[in-house]
Amino acid sequence: VGYGSGGGGGPGVPGLGALPTYFGQGLDCLARCPAPPFIYLFCNVLFNLQVVNLLKKSNLVITSLAIAFVVPLSFIAFSLPVPMLERTPFYTDAIKGLALLTVGIILYNTKVETIERLVARVTGNPQKTQPGGEMGM
Repeated sequence: VGYGSGGGGGPGVPGLGALPTYFGQGLDCLARCPAPPFIYLFCNVLFNLQVVNLLKKSNLVITSLAIAFVVPLSFIAFSLPVPMLERTPFYTDAIKGLALLTVGIILYNTKVETIERLVARVTGNPQKTQPGGEMGM
């Protein structure tokens, strides 16, 4: 018996016949405590407006990196003890992902000359840029 006939879709999976019951329970929950869904909607709309604003002021690469930056941040946020949510285990890979994305965003927005000067300063090899743009010793 599949979803279309109102039966279950397998063990523990309700069919479409249970949809009105779930919908009614959802409306009851919303009537009792409307703040969390509306806070979520507000934050979601605000985030999407900021993404559109970022896309308007910069380019697609920066916008996609900024959106990718949200993934490890949300993973870290869900590993914190938040009421009404099941806590997920914290992995250091989320911090590594944030560090990698941050370095990528910084390198993308930094001019080549600045990176060359920084590398020269770190390595102790003072190189000067010549008018043609090539490095000289």
